[in-house]
Amino acid sequence: MQYLRAFILILAVAFLLGCSDDNGDTGTNPPPGNGTAERIDVSMVNTTFSPADITINAGDTVVWTNNDQIIHTTTSVSGVESWDSGNMSSGETFRKVFNNVGTTSYRCEIHPVVMTGTVTVQE
Repeated sequence: MQYLRAFILILAVAFLLGCSDDNGDTGTNPPPGNGTAERIDVSMVNTTFSPADITINAGDTVVWTNNDQIIHTTTSVSGVESWDSGNMSSGETFRKVFNNVGTTSYRCEIHPVVMTGTVTVQE
């Protein structure tokens, strides 16, 4: 009987935690830019970034997805933002929120001559 009570208590706590709609966002710090942050997808395919050069708003998130059969990275080279995804296998994603206005060049560290791009962030 004691085990049954403990089991029911654990289930009740798990249910209550699962029903919470709190995603950790207090809403007190809206993203910079126009207030409607967007997700921009960049595909790594055929040893290229597609699209390679993008212009986004401050607060937007860029998501790189390796849709190739070989390992790639997305790594900043120069500019106002800094990131390094590390090695990404096929199917893996890397995301970054951009808050600093300006342009950053990036590349794949494994294929730095053919896989390059830019992220330009505007207000």
